[in-house]
Amino acid sequence: MTIYLIAIDRLPALSLGCYGCWQHATPNLDAQATRSLACDNFIVWAESVHLAAGSEVHQFEITAEHAAEFSGDSDDSWVEEVAEAGLDPVELLNEFLLNPAGLDAWDPASPLALRLSLHEYLVEGIDRAFGELRDELQDQLRPGDVVVVYGRTGELSVDRSLSSGEQRLVHPETQHLPLMIELVGTQESHGRLHEPLGVGDLQDLLNSMSEDSNALAQWKQRVGERQQLILKQDGICMIRTTEWLCVVGDDEEFEPQLFHLPEDPWGLLNVAPQYPHIVLELCVCLAADDGPASL
Repeated sequence: MTIYLIAIDRLPALSLGCYGCWQHATPNLDAQATRSLACDNFIVWAESVHLAAGSEVHQFEITAEHAAEFSGDSDDSWVEEVAEAGLDPVELLNEFLLNPAGLDAWDPASPLALRLSLHEYLVEGIDRAFGELRDELQDQLRPGDVVVVYGRTGELSVDRSLSSGEQRLVHPETQHLPLMIELVGTQESHGRLHEPLGVGDLQDLLNSMSEDSNALAQWKQRVGERQQLILKQDGICMIRTTEWLCVVGDDEEFEPQLFHLPEDPWGLLNVAPQYPHIVLELCVCLAADDGPASL
């Protein structure tokens, strides 16, 4: 068995059609989801995903630079305007990804329009780059091989309730990233997995797969029996269920944060004041958790 890891940089799950985006800008990634186990709740908290490669693991990455390369035939007018101004689309993309509020300096008249155009440019370019890479790998794949497509990190989370010029980063940052697991030549990996997953779960799966051909089925059963995902880091704890995301801290000054995911999948509206009983229930689960942190 050979494992192929394809890491996609700066792409949140909800930008893909297979995760609910209505723009249909990712036909290649959407097609990958149909032949994979698509995980609906792969959560990364405060850091990006870095997976070690073994002797039978081949790693690839798709970055903003690849997105710019494969979006070169875009007919968006802003691309021509950027070129005429002597600016670099990749530099703009990186500014957008690393400092969303900083785009005001590029286009103070319409920063939101520029941000939306850049996002579309990034997503479509990444999808095209992925499609070409997947086609290149096709002749190498053998039955029983594994193709794992995952988001290494998403866009930085900003408080969208504020005006563009006042937006600030949200901390602690939780990111919902794409994760698709394809077991080549079988139907075993087709479908959806709704249970919350962390980076440790993905690493556990990869380690198991390198030793056991039945690891995927066993892993699905194991995570399916778990009703929640708990992450701990630097005195702050997060508990995630399929319905709720709750963040609490050891410091009494840290106000609990609660997000109702079916209505707020980006985790932007803190509803802790409206649902104190839910916060209490989840805090009881946190207090009862004696297992290791799942970072």
